[in-house]
Amino acid sequence: MTSINIFSLKFQFDPIHTKEQYEKLRSDYDQLVEFSKHQHDESLSYYNEYTRILSLYNDLNTKSSQLQIDYESLQSLIQQKNEAYLQCQNELNNYQNLLYHEKKKSEEVDLLRSTLIERDSKFQQLVDNETKLLVKQSELERDIKLLEQNNFELKSSEQLFIEQLQQTNTEQLHLDLKQITHERNLAIVEKKQLENQIELNRQNVC
Repeated sequence: MTSINIFSLKFQFDPIHTKEQYEKLRSDYDQLVEFSKHQHDESLSYYNEYTRILSLYNDLNTKSSQLQIDYESLQSLIQQKNEAYLQCQNELNNYQNLLYHEKKKSEEVDLLRSTLIERDSKFQQLVDNETKLLVKQSELERDIKLLEQNNFELKSSEQLFIEQLQQTNTEQLHLDLKQITHERNLAIVEKKQLENQIELNRQNVC
C-alpha cells in the first residue's frame, strides 16, 4: 500500500507528456494493484492455513493428553492384572503342593491298606494251615492211640505168642517184632514232626 501511495503522489505531480506514458503508467499501476491483491490473498491463505494447523496442533495436544491419561490408566490396570495373575499363580502353586501331599498321603494309605490286606490274607492262610495241621494232629493222635492200643495188645499178646511159638521158628518171630517196633517208632517220629510244625506255625502267626 505504501508503494501504491508513493506511486500515486508521483503520478499526481509528474506531468504526463504523452499518451503512451500514461498508458504505461496505467498498466504498471494495474499490475501493482493486482500484485497487492495477490499478496493479500496469499497472506489470508497463509493465515487460514496457520489457523488450521494451529487448530490441528491443539487437537493433537488434546488427544495426546487424553492418550497419556488413557495410557496411565491402562498401565494401572495392567499392574493390577499382573498382581492378580501373580496371586492366582501363587494360589495355584499352593494348591498343586497341597494336591501333591494329599496324593502322596493317599498313596501311602493305599500301600498300608494293601499291606494290611496282604498280611490279613497271610494270617488267614496261616490260620487255615494251622486248622489243617490241628485236624491232621487229631487224626495222628487218634492213629497213635490206636497204635498204642495195638502195641499194648501186641505186648500183652507178646508173651502168649512167645509161649505159643517157642516151638516154632524163632527167627520169624523176631522179624515180626521188629516190624511192629518199626511201625511204632515211625508213628512217634511223625507225631513229633507234626508238633514241631504246629509250634513253628504259631510263632509265624504271632
